[in-house]
This record gives sequence, structure tokens and C-alpha cells, in this order.
Amino acid sequence: MSFLPPKISKEDNEELSDYVNRLYEYYLLELKTEDFNYFGLFIYHNTEPDVENKDGGFWHIITKDFYKEEAGRVGSNKRRTVELPCKADNGMMVCEHICRTFHKYDPYRLNEVKYSDEKIADPRFICLNRCERISWIKAIIKEAEKHPKKFKIWEKKVRTQQINTHIWYEEEDFLVVLGRWKDESKFNMITSFVTNYTGKRRQCEKDYDKYLKNGCNPI
Repeated sequence: MSFLPPKISKEDNEELSDYVNRLYEYYLLELKTEDFNYFGLFIYHNTEPDVENKDGGFWHIITKDFYKEEAGRVGSNKRRTVELPCKADNGMMVCEHICRTFHKYDPYRLNEVKYSDEKIADPRFICLNRCERISWIKAIIKEAEKHPKKFKIWEKKVRTQQINTHIWYEEEDFLVVLGRWKDESKFNMITSFVTNYTGKRRQCEKDYDKYLKNGCNPI
């Protein structure tokens, strides 16, 4: 019997905005609570950029990047529109939605979304594949505490002061990423998503193997 709870799927006749509101209710009740922690360390969410009076951390969980950085490019050519996983290799085998919301609901483009320092946020679009698995996040974190061998877990340096903990449930191709800054006694909920395309799975395997070879120290 799986430890994972049912997905929170969009109903056939449900307006997407109503669905998002329903997901946000779940987020407030289950993920923005004192018992949302990993090995006793509280997991907090970013509140910016606020969109439709909903935390930026919430939007990051249920949306996908509109742009992808291109190494070696500068200026206006540095970024390009993302290649959607549902159009690559076996993505459609995992995601039945085929990004049909891509042009219908893009919360970061409803208006100019800014952080409190006036920096403009990069656009993101709703991903139903991520939306419906919001109910898996807490369950995976708690199961990883009790039965870590079910998962591939590794730590990776992002900046000098930040280390991200990756919890990959390979059986369901789902990854949860928690961030922790040096000397902090808490985690930041960075992101979560389905690793439903070959490139991402290869990267996860590569990082995990490198972590083991590094004596289970951050890579």
C-alpha cells in the first residue's frame, strides 16, 4: 500500500481559478503549518512575489518556468522559452495534461509581478502535473524521515552559504527540494516537480552518484 495520499486533481468542469483556490486552501492547511518540518527543522515558504494574494512559494510549487537559461549566451539571447516536458521523450506517458493550461492561465503575466524591491519576477505558467501532486510533498518528506532507503537523498551546494537537500522518490518520478542557509535552523521549501523526462532523471542519477562518491557530503 502506497504511503502517498490521492492527488488533488482538477475536476472536469471546474474553473482553473477555482481549482487554484482549492489548492491554496490545502497549502495553508497542510504545508504552511508548524508541523511542516524535516527532522524537526521547520520548513518555511517564500511569500514573494505575491500574486492574487497568494504566496510566491505556493505559486512556485504549482507553476513552471517560462524561460530557460542558456549557457554561453549574453544579453537578450540569454534566455529562451522552455521546452515543455510533455513534448519531449516520454513526458506524455507521465503527464496526461500536455500543458493545456499553457496559454490559459499564466499568473505571472496577468500583470507585472514584482518583488518588494521592485525587481520584476520571471514569468511562470500553471502546470497541472505539479498542481495535482501538491498533496505528495508533505507525505514524501515525512516518509523520507522514517524510511530513507525508499528514496535517493542528496545535498548539493547552490551558493557559498546555501545547501539544497534533494529527496527523490524515483518510483513515482517526484522530487522535493529543500534549501538551508549556513547556520540556519530551518529549511526553505524550494520546489517540487515530476522528473518526467530523461534529461532530468539523468541529472538526478548523476548528482546522487556523485554525492555517494563524495562520502555523502554536499556536492
